[in-house]
Amino acid sequence: MGELCETPSHWHQEKTVSQWMRDHGVPGICGIDTRELTKKIRSKGTILGRIVMGVPSSSSLEFQDPNKRNLVAEVSIKVQTGF
Repeated sequence: MGELCETPSHWHQEKTVSQWMRDHGVPGICGIDTRELTKKIRSKGTILGRIVMGVPSSSSLEFQDPNKRNLVAEVSIKVQTGF
């Protein structure tokens, strides 16, 4: 989101965008330059990372490297069906 507005300004608006997103379980990001983040990802290629809210517990800092798993096998069907 380019700019977070916490004060509804339209007469018909009942809640802020943040409140609506929270109510519907929609994640969002603000307060960082997402264009710069996109440039970093493009220049470095796929990188392991996560965006967290607040201070994470030490156990949640562990990564499972998807490059060490056969992701194709995990999402492919196991039995050939007839067509």
